[in-house]
Order: sequence, then C-alpha cells, then structure tokens
Amino acid sequence: MTYYQDRKWLEGVAAIIDADAEMAAVGDYCTLAFSVIFEDRRFDLHFVKGKLVEIVEGGRIDHRVDFAFRAPLRVWDAYLCRTPEPFYQNIYSMLQREPEFHLDGDGLVFAQNARAMQRIMEIFQEQGQ
Repeated sequence: MTYYQDRKWLEGVAAIIDADAEMAAVGDYCTLAFSVIFEDRRFDLHFVKGKLVEIVEGGRIDHRVDFAFRAPLRVWDAYLCRTPEPFYQNIYSMLQREPEFHLDGDGLVFAQNARAMQRIMEIFQEQGQ
C-alpha cells in the first residue's frame, strides 16, 4: 500500500486544508462530497464551507458523493510526486491528457467549486512524496 492510500495521510492533509489561508478565502461555498479512488481503495471526503468534516473509507452505499476522481496507482504516483511531469501538474491537465484519470459523477458540482477543488488537490500534491 502506498502512503497516500492511508487514512492517516488523508487526516494530515485534512488538517492542512482546514488551516490553509487560501482555502479559507475560496472555500466558503464549497459544501460537497467527493471521492478519491486510488485504484481499488476509495475515500469519500465530505466538505462543509471548505472544511473537511468527514472521511469515509470504502465507499459505503449509505454515503453519497457528488463526484469522484478515479485513477490507477501509476497515475496517482505521477501526480503526487515531488516534481510532477507535464500533464501531471494539476487536475485539469490530467483530466484533458491522462486517459486513465477520470472524473465520475456530477461534473457541474465540480465546476461550481472549481477554484476550491483546485486548491484541495494542490494541497494533496504538496503533501505528496
């Protein structure tokens, strides 16, 4: 199992998101739930006003999410490395250029929260290897 498939790593990322000044500035309207799916491991992340309030492991049927980022470990490794190569530097380039990186679910909710999502995923990346 890679480090980012660990709940404790996600909890550490959550603390950074919650303390992040930029997220505080852009996250007021970011109330949503999304999943990150690392090959076969799924974590549902529930946000209220830009704060990560719950992490649910395993994608249980009683937890609804608005959308999900899904990719094999090879893609997550490329995104979460210290110096990502071109097309792995942000989620938008990955959505356009990496055929194995998927946005599943309600793309409108993602688009409505694009700036906050960009910051959340930047923090994921900053906490990578």
